[in-house]
Amino acid sequence: MKYKRSLSPLGLVALLGLSLSACGGGPAVSTTSPSAAPVVSSSSASPTAASTAARADKPTPTPTRTPTPTPTATTPRIGDMSVNGGIGIKVTSVTASPTVTLNTSGYRSGSGFESYEDVAAQAGGKYIIVNSVVTNNSKAPMDLTCSDPIDIRVFNVEAQVYTPIGDIRKIKGNPACHAQLQPGFESPMIWAFMVPQRPR
Repeated sequence: MKYKRSLSPLGLVALLGLSLSACGGGPAVSTTSPSAAPVVSSSSASPTAASTAARADKPTPTPTRTPTPTPTATTPRIGDMSVNGGIGIKVTSVTASPTVTLNTSGYRSGSGFESYEDVAAQAGGKYIIVNSVVTNNSKAPMDLTCSDPIDIRVFNVEAQVYTPIGDIRKIKGNPACHAQLQPGFESPMIWAFMVPQRPR
């Protein structure tokens, strides 16, 4: 089963997508420009025969409406930077794995007392591991692992949606809980999703 990554905004959150839309503005209006401008009488009196004839020879162009472009979905590739609301996400790799490496010691990551082990997916499942780099170009610091500023999902070709495992702060390589990513800096970030081994 092929999985796509889909991130959606939550508050000030970044949207990394796998489906970013290029949104156009309002409808574009274009006018055709005649070779010579029509004769327009500046007098408030009735138009003269000459000005009437000139108008008949050279009609005023009618504005034509250009159709509004339909937003098209684009799928960022690995290595592309997706940006929304001052937050950028660049996915560096996506892998499937029977296990995810978690801090199961009860000690805080980075404390020097923590220990990690490979935790298996439940029977019939596997993990989709998304490695990325998050850049904070917003106005405020953010806690990537304990305040969940980024709402991320993966979905399969059947449009079934999966959320990340709980306690992403325990994933080996993630920032510690309450570590603040300051504006102008970037940080590695990993998400893990448990999905079925095979489609039903």
